Amino acid sequence: MFRAIFQSTRSTDFSLENSVSCYLQEYRDAQLRITSPSPSSQPASTNFQIPSKIFQLSVDAALSPSSNKHEYGAIVTDCEGNAVAGLSAPSTSGLPPIFAEAEALNRALLWCQAVRFPLAAIASDCQNLVHRLQKFSPDRSALSGIIAMIASSLSSFPGASLHYITRTANTRAYNLARAALETKKEIVWNHFSSPF
Repeated sequence: MFRAIFQSTRSTDFSLENSVSCYLQEYRDAQLRITSPSPSSQPASTNFQIPSKIFQLSVDAALSPSSNKHEYGAIVTDCEGNAVAGLSAPSTSGLPPIFAEAEALNRALLWCQAVRFPLAAIASDCQNLVHRLQKFSPDRSALSGIIAMIASSLSSFPGASLHYITRTANTRAYNLARAALETKKEIVWNHFSSPF
Protein backbone atom coordinates (compact mmCIF):
# COMPACT_ATOMS: atom_id res chain seq x y z
CA MET A 1 0.00 0.00 0.00
CA PHE A 2 2.85 2.41 0.95
CA ARG A 3 4.59 1.78 -2.40
CA ALA A 4 1.39 2.34 -4.35
CA ILE A 5 0.92 5.77 -2.72
CA PHE A 6 4.46 7.14 -2.38
CA GLN A 7 6.42 5.42 -5.14
CA SER A 8 5.89 5.33 -8.86
CA THR A 9 5.17 1.59 -9.05
CA ARG A 10 1.70 0.80 -10.28
CA SER A 11 -0.27 -2.29 -9.35
CA THR A 12 -2.90 -3.92 -11.49
CA ASP A 13 -6.52 -4.05 -10.41
CA PHE A 14 -6.14 -7.81 -9.89
CA SER A 15 -3.13 -7.55 -7.56
CA LEU A 16 -4.77 -4.68 -5.65
CA GLU A 17 -7.95 -6.75 -5.21
CA ASN A 18 -5.86 -9.73 -4.05
CA SER A 19 -4.07 -7.57 -1.48
CA VAL A 20 -7.30 -6.07 -0.17
CA SER A 21 -8.94 -9.51 -0.02
CA CYS A 22 -5.95 -10.90 1.87
CA TYR A 23 -5.94 -8.04 4.40
CA LEU A 24 -9.70 -8.31 4.87
CA GLN A 25 -9.46 -12.06 5.56
CA GLU A 26 -6.62 -11.51 8.06
CA TYR A 27 -8.66 -8.78 9.78
CA ARG A 28 -11.76 -10.99 10.04
CA ASP A 29 -9.68 -13.90 11.38
CA ALA A 30 -8.12 -11.58 13.97
CA GLN A 31 -11.56 -10.30 15.00
CA LEU A 32 -12.78 -13.88 15.45
CA ARG A 33 -9.79 -14.69 17.66
CA ILE A 34 -10.43 -11.59 19.77
CA THR A 35 -14.18 -12.14 20.22
CA SER A 36 -14.18 -15.95 20.48
CA PRO A 37 -14.50 -17.40 23.97
CA SER A 38 -11.64 -19.42 25.38
CA PRO A 39 -11.36 -22.98 24.00
CA SER A 40 -12.46 -24.52 27.30
CA SER A 41 -15.78 -22.67 27.28
CA GLN A 42 -16.36 -22.74 23.53
CA PRO A 43 -19.10 -25.09 22.40
CA ALA A 44 -18.26 -27.64 19.73
CA SER A 45 -18.62 -26.05 16.32
CA THR A 46 -19.47 -29.33 14.63
CA ASN A 47 -22.98 -29.34 16.05
CA PHE A 48 -24.55 -30.65 12.86
CA GLN A 49 -25.35 -34.36 12.83
CA ILE A 50 -23.99 -36.58 10.08
CA PRO A 51 -26.37 -39.43 9.17
CA SER A 52 -25.12 -43.02 9.18
CA LYS A 53 -23.32 -44.15 5.99
CA ILE A 54 -22.96 -40.55 4.88
CA PHE A 55 -19.82 -38.50 5.29
CA GLN A 56 -18.40 -35.07 6.08
CA LEU A 57 -15.64 -33.41 4.10
CA SER A 58 -13.37 -31.00 6.01
CA VAL A 59 -10.90 -28.85 4.08
CA ASP A 60 -8.06 -26.48 4.92
CA ALA A 61 -5.13 -24.70 3.28
CA ALA A 62 -1.78 -24.03 4.95
CA LEU A 63 0.41 -21.17 3.80
CA SER A 64 4.19 -21.58 3.69
CA PRO A 65 5.76 -18.36 5.00
CA SER A 66 9.19 -19.16 3.57
CA SER A 67 8.19 -20.05 0.00
CA ASN A 68 5.01 -17.94 -0.42
CA LYS A 69 3.21 -21.10 -1.57
CA HIS A 70 0.41 -23.09 -0.02
CA GLU A 71 -0.63 -26.65 0.57
CA TYR A 72 -4.03 -28.12 1.18
CA GLY A 73 -5.55 -30.98 3.06
CA ALA A 74 -8.94 -32.65 3.06
CA ILE A 75 -10.34 -35.37 5.26
CA VAL A 76 -13.55 -37.36 4.96
CA THR A 77 -15.05 -38.61 8.21
CA ASP A 78 -18.02 -40.84 8.99
CA CYS A 79 -20.93 -40.11 11.34
CA GLU A 80 -18.78 -41.08 14.36
CA GLY A 81 -15.88 -38.83 13.36
CA ASN A 82 -13.67 -41.66 12.10
CA ALA A 83 -11.42 -40.76 9.18
CA VAL A 84 -12.19 -42.83 6.08
CA ALA A 85 -10.14 -40.94 3.46
CA GLY A 86 -7.67 -38.11 3.16
CA LEU A 87 -5.92 -35.90 0.65
CA SER A 88 -2.75 -33.88 1.16
CA ALA A 89 -1.19 -31.93 -1.70
CA PRO A 90 1.20 -29.05 -2.38
CA SER A 91 0.39 -26.21 -4.73
CA THR A 92 2.77 -24.38 -7.02
CA SER A 93 0.93 -21.06 -6.78
CA GLY A 94 1.48 -18.39 -4.17
CA LEU A 95 -2.10 -17.27 -3.62
CA PRO A 96 -3.60 -14.96 -0.96
CA PRO A 97 -5.24 -16.90 1.91
CA ILE A 98 -8.85 -16.83 0.70
CA PHE A 99 -7.79 -17.93 -2.80
CA ALA A 100 -5.73 -20.77 -1.30
CA GLU A 101 -8.73 -21.86 0.79
CA ALA A 102 -10.96 -21.72 -2.30
CA GLU A 103 -8.50 -23.78 -4.34
CA ALA A 104 -8.28 -26.32 -1.51
CA LEU A 105 -12.08 -26.66 -1.37
CA ASN A 106 -12.40 -26.90 -5.15
CA ARG A 107 -9.71 -29.60 -5.36
CA ALA A 108 -11.25 -31.57 -2.47
CA LEU A 109 -14.72 -31.47 -4.05
CA LEU A 110 -13.35 -32.72 -7.37
CA TRP A 111 -11.66 -35.58 -5.51
CA CYS A 112 -14.89 -36.45 -3.68
CA GLN A 113 -16.79 -36.39 -6.99
CA ALA A 114 -14.28 -38.82 -8.52
CA VAL A 115 -14.49 -41.21 -5.55
CA ARG A 116 -18.27 -40.69 -5.27
CA PHE A 117 -18.41 -39.99 -1.56
CA PRO A 118 -22.02 -39.47 -0.39
CA LEU A 119 -21.37 -36.21 1.48
CA ALA A 120 -23.87 -34.79 3.97
CA ALA A 121 -21.70 -31.91 5.17
CA ILE A 122 -18.77 -29.88 3.91
CA ALA A 123 -16.75 -27.82 6.37
CA SER A 124 -14.10 -25.10 6.11
CA ASP A 125 -12.49 -22.83 8.68
CA CYS A 126 -12.46 -19.92 6.22
CA GLN A 127 -15.57 -18.02 7.27
CA ASN A 128 -15.30 -15.48 4.46
CA LEU A 129 -15.23 -18.25 1.83
CA VAL A 130 -18.17 -20.11 3.37
CA HIS A 131 -20.18 -16.87 3.52
CA ARG A 132 -19.40 -16.02 -0.11
CA LEU A 133 -20.48 -19.50 -1.22
CA GLN A 134 -23.70 -19.39 0.78
CA LYS A 135 -24.60 -15.98 -0.69
CA PHE A 136 -23.04 -16.54 -4.11
CA SER A 137 -24.05 -14.46 -7.07
CA PRO A 138 -21.61 -13.94 -9.97
CA ASP A 139 -19.72 -10.66 -9.96
CA ARG A 140 -16.55 -9.20 -11.44
CA SER A 141 -14.26 -9.96 -8.51
CA ALA A 142 -11.13 -12.03 -9.02
CA LEU A 143 -12.54 -14.65 -6.63
CA SER A 144 -15.84 -15.04 -8.50
CA GLY A 145 -14.49 -17.53 -11.06
CA ILE A 146 -13.31 -20.11 -8.54
CA ILE A 147 -16.42 -19.55 -6.40
CA ALA A 148 -18.50 -20.42 -9.48
CA MET A 149 -16.46 -23.62 -9.98
CA ILE A 150 -16.98 -24.60 -6.33
CA ALA A 151 -20.71 -23.88 -6.59
CA SER A 152 -20.86 -26.13 -9.65
CA SER A 153 -19.05 -28.93 -7.79
CA LEU A 154 -21.35 -28.53 -4.79
CA SER A 155 -24.31 -29.29 -7.06
CA SER A 156 -22.93 -32.85 -7.35
CA PHE A 157 -23.77 -33.32 -3.67
CA PRO A 158 -27.50 -32.52 -3.41
CA GLY A 159 -28.58 -32.20 0.18
CA ALA A 160 -25.03 -31.58 1.45
CA SER A 161 -24.74 -28.51 3.65
CA LEU A 162 -21.77 -26.16 3.80
CA HIS A 163 -20.57 -25.10 7.27
CA TYR A 164 -17.99 -22.84 8.83
CA ILE A 165 -16.01 -24.51 11.62
CA THR A 166 -13.27 -23.08 13.81
CA ARG A 167 -9.59 -23.83 13.19
CA THR A 168 -9.49 -25.90 16.40
CA ALA A 169 -12.35 -28.05 15.10
CA ASN A 170 -10.54 -28.47 11.77
CA THR A 171 -7.13 -29.64 12.99
CA ARG A 172 -7.09 -32.90 11.03
CA ALA A 173 -7.53 -31.14 7.67
CA TYR A 174 -5.00 -28.49 8.71
CA ASN A 175 -2.47 -31.16 9.74
CA LEU A 176 -2.86 -32.86 6.35
CA ALA A 177 -2.21 -29.52 4.65
CA ARG A 178 0.88 -28.96 6.81
CA ALA A 179 2.12 -32.47 5.96
CA ALA A 180 2.28 -31.45 2.30
CA LEU A 181 4.75 -28.72 3.29
CA GLU A 182 7.19 -31.43 4.37
CA THR A 183 6.55 -34.12 1.75
CA LYS A 184 6.16 -31.79 -1.27
CA LYS A 185 4.02 -34.46 -2.96
CA GLU A 186 0.38 -35.44 -3.18
CA ILE A 187 -0.79 -38.18 -0.84
CA VAL A 188 -4.24 -39.75 -1.13
CA TRP A 189 -5.58 -42.57 1.02
CA ASN A 190 -9.01 -44.14 1.07
CA HIS A 191 -10.66 -46.78 3.31
CA PHE A 192 -14.02 -46.21 1.66
CA SER A 193 -15.43 -48.27 -1.18
CA SER A 194 -18.35 -46.75 -3.03
CA PRO A 195 -21.44 -48.95 -3.36
CA PHE A 196 -22.45 -47.07 -6.53
